[in-house]
Amino acid sequence: MVVEHDVIDLDALPTGHDGRAAGRARARRRTALRFAAVFTAGLVVGGVAVTVLRDQLDRQERDATVRLVASTETANLGGSGTAGHVQLNGMLVVLNHGPAPLTIRGAQAARPDVTVRSYGQPQVVPPAGTVRISVQLGFDCPVVINPEPVPIVFSVETADGQAREHRHGVPLVGSVWTTDAMGMCAQSPPT
Repeated sequence: MVVEHDVIDLDALPTGHDGRAAGRARARRRTALRFAAVFTAGLVVGGVAVTVLRDQLDRQERDATVRLVASTETANLGGSGTAGHVQLNGMLVVLNHGPAPLTIRGAQAARPDVTVRSYGQPQVVPPAGTVRISVQLGFDCPVVINPEPVPIVFSVETADGQAREHRHGVPLVGSVWTTDAMGMCAQSPPT
């Protein structure tokens, strides 16, 4: 038994309606592939942009952060006394507890029991670094210290170039500043 097979010549097929449908299907696939490629590229670019933006915001926040810790050091660097008041020159130790360098431009405090005013040049403090700031102190005699820490206002320039103020309470009870002031008051002329 002989089986005959019909051979179909594909080049001889009519290109009417079926050819247009096949062309549209190919065009839809190409459009879908292009859309998928553009969508994927958009996701990649968007992800990179979000990462860059987040890094920039983190850097800005870090550069604007101010965390200072201060404590008293000697007030025995000279001074003067008048009836009822003494002025001393001393040191304030400042630690930069923040993540970026700071420039300390000045420090001051004023309340009835004490005045503090820094003098000298601005100082740059690296992260975890310490500086000593020269200060002029004023005390009334006899020295009676408020038990609350004195709020010292620091004028600083942060790593982002902005001028900011930062307050830090410095305890005075039992400090070298009060000890030196009491000693100076004992030597000053009575009122």
